[in-house]
Amino acid sequence: MNILDTNIQDLVASQVITVSVSDPLLKAKELMNENNINHLSVTQNDEIVGMLFRNDLKKVEYLSDFVGGKTSHESSFSVVDIKELMTKCLMILREEVD
Repeated sequence: MNILDTNIQDLVASQVITVSVSDPLLKAKELMNENNINHLSVTQNDEIVGMLFRNDLKKVEYLSDFVGGKTSHESSFSVVDIKELMTKCLMILREEVD
């Protein structure tokens, strides 16, 4: 099977879990953990504006360990916005309508 001959709808999840750009970063972490996923679509006004990856969250945890020492990760998550961490350059593919 050639991947180039595959329909996008056969590759993507049917239920997309999202987080709002204005949601707390800790909510994104909880959603990823609860749903055992590694990324979330970030929305603003019902449009996807970015992606947030588990590795983005790990960067916050690492920096809190490095800079803050005994500072809890939760307090570090409260000072960083999703908008600052998310990947903004996206290619969005729309379903082909016949």
